[in-house]
Order: sequence, then structure tokens, then C-alpha cells
Amino acid sequence: MTDTGNLQTDGNIAPHEDRGIEKPARKLRKGAKESYYTEVHEILDGRVKVVKTRKSGEYFSFVAWIPQEKKYITRTTKRKNLDDAKEAAKDIYLDILARVRIGESVFSKYLSEVISEYLAVKESEARLGVITEGRIGTLKSFSKWLQTYVGNRRLSEIKATDFEGYFEWRRQKAPKVRWCTLRNERGFIGSVFKFAIERGYLPASFGRPRFPKIRSRAKDVERRDAFSREELETLKSFVERWHLPVGDAEERYHRKMVRDLVLIALATGCRLGELRKLRWNMISTFQSGEERMVEIKVPKDTKTGSRVVYAREAELFERLARYAKWTGKSDYVFASASGEPLSRRVIYDLWKEIMVDCGFKASGKKLTFYSLRHSHISEAILNGADAFLLSENVGTSLKHIQNTYYHAEKERVLRGLFGRDGSV
Repeated sequence: MTDTGNLQTDGNIAPHEDRGIEKPARKLRKGAKESYYTEVHEILDGRVKVVKTRKSGEYFSFVAWIPQEKKYITRTTKRKNLDDAKEAAKDIYLDILARVRIGESVFSKYLSEVISEYLAVKESEARLGVITEGRIGTLKSFSKWLQTYVGNRRLSEIKATDFEGYFEWRRQKAPKVRWCTLRNERGFIGSVFKFAIERGYLPASFGRPRFPKIRSRAKDVERRDAFSREELETLKSFVERWHLPVGDAEERYHRKMVRDLVLIALATGCRLGELRKLRWNMISTFQSGEERMVEIKVPKDTKTGSRVVYAREAELFERLARYAKWTGKSDYVFASASGEPLSRRVIYDLWKEIMVDCGFKASGKKLTFYSLRHSHISEAILNGADAFLLSENVGTSLKHIQNTYYHAEKERVLRGLFGRDGSV
């Protein structure tokens, strides 16, 4: 049965022309396939077939060959009446034809496939130095949350409004997740779907995923707790003698290593990930007036990429070099006995011990290893450091310094105006 129906043409293309979708090279019903279809009706000169199968029961389906994809495409017409099904099949055909003409994919990709393609592009950018290698790890972390939220779904099954509940879901899965992290995840998800649109996997009408609004005001900026000056003195004094009563050689070595890791993190403002990747050929000390200074070349495969850090207390590195088991130029500065970077597990376990033994655990403050960096920046501002130069040295933006550490700047101004004790 063949029926061209009432398909309208533009006057230049006759109904029998393929319009970019060719007639299949083989018959639909052949061999083992024959028993699968209970009815077959050809329309549009055989380019489209309206069929019934044993599985579809009373409903008709649309079937056509897509040469660009080298696949048959099947869609339900959601019609039981043959004439209605033929009209629905023509609409489906025209929609597919339009998508083929503008280069869109007819077969919807799975979101997981799009994420993999997107990350591959970003990894290429990292190799070219467009973004940092450390950024790739962050994007992969974001992608896992996105994949978990959406599940194993095709793009055609996802709506922009599906993300209106993302923040609430994310908070349920990880109650301590920070709003700044959620903002970054929102940006990542938007970039993935923009990428899908640019590649023709989604129509431009999809727009961007819709999220609830997040207030972004200075007073809403989340700040990690910093050590007070008294707490810093307690911390420094404690870690200097912390290793002395320990008899086990490996435990003693780890404690000395973590001691200097803590003090160097406080002196430089470097992130833990940056310190763990330092090698001895990235460290150089020099004399500046009466002070011994250190120059640190942070490697590029870190959160914000390569940069040069200047800091006081070069003697901390010199002391570390005297007892470290690995001091070759390419060896890690903070290395375990095996020569690998000191593990985060060892560092965090010993950090917890320090917090308990110093009495900080009972203070109610959230003092993490990152608090050392936070304290370094706060102290630098209190001591009158230039905010722009400080942002360059610690590897963050000037805006972040201004938004997150404005409380320290306020205290510095008050001290300058009224003296340390608040009097004129």
C-alpha cells in the first residue's frame, strides 16, 4: 500500500524527492523481521512506513531510514486509526527532515555521552594551557553529581525545568555542601547543555537549565573560620614539640613532616593540594635584607595553575631538607618514606589529633587545614598587605579577597585610626 497523502511541497521539490532522507536500500520486512510486523503501510513513495507490531498492539508506529545516521528510526504515532496514524507519521517525518537540514542529531544522545565529550574538550584545553589541569578534577567531580541527579537519560527526555529541584536534592545528599560550590555546579551544568546545543544535540529552544535564584550579597558570603592570634601561638608552640615523646620512628617522621607542612601552609598561604605536589626543584631561598625569603614555583597541575609565591620563614624549608628522606631535585618536598606525596589520610588524621590536643575541638569553631590559608590571608591584610599583590601571591581573585576578607580590612582600618586597643 502506498499513499502520498496531502503532504505539501514548496514547488521546487516534488513529493517523490528524498529531501535529504533517502529511501532505505533494503526492504523493511525481510526474513526474520517478517513475523515481527503485523501490518505495514507505505507512504511518501515508500520513504516512510506506518506499521503495527505484536508489541505495539493496536497502536501504529512510524519507521524510516536515516542515511546520515545509518539507522532506522522508529517512533510511536500514538494513534489507533490508520488515517490518523498516517498524518502523524508525516508530521514526524517533516520534523526529522528539518532537523537533518540544520545539522541536528536525529537520535538523541545520552547525557553521559555529552558529558564525556565535554570533558574531553576541557582536557584538551588543559594540555594547551587554556585552563589548569587541576580544574579538570573539579569538573569531573561536578559531572558525577550531575550524572547522579539526571540518571541514565537521553537529552530528549530532559527538560530545562528539571533542575529547579537540584539545589534541594544536593543539600539532601550532602548537607554541608557550600553555596559557592552549588553556584559553580550550576555554571558547569549550564556549560554542558550549552555545549550540547552548539553541537546540535539539542535545539536552541531548550535554553539553559533553570535553577532557583541564589542571593549573592556580601553578608551572605560564607567564610571559613580562621585562627585567632592567640590560637596561632598555641598551635605553633604545640607542633614544635609534638613529635618529641613519640618512640615509633615512622610516626615520629610523619609528625615532623606534618609539623612543617602546617607551619609552611601558614607562612605561604598555599593550598594543601599545591604543597603536596611541590618538588625540591620548585623551591629556592634567598636573602632579602636581614630576612631569609623563599620563592616557590607552584606547579601547573593545581587548582589555579602555575604561579610564583614569595614568603618569609625560608628556614622552615631548610630545616625540612635536613631530615627529609627524599631531597633530590625531582623528589617531593612533603614525601612519605616511600617517596610518594604524604597521603591526605595521614595528614588529616594527624591534623585531627593536633586540634584535639590543642583544645580547639571544644571551641566550636570549624578549624580545618584550609583555615591555615584563611588565617594567612587575614593576617596579611591586618598587617597592611596590598590586596592585589596578595591575591596574586595566594592564587585567588581580587574580588574574592574583597568579598571574603572584608572583615579583616575593617579591623585593620580601625587599628590604624584608633590604635590596637581601640583608643585614639
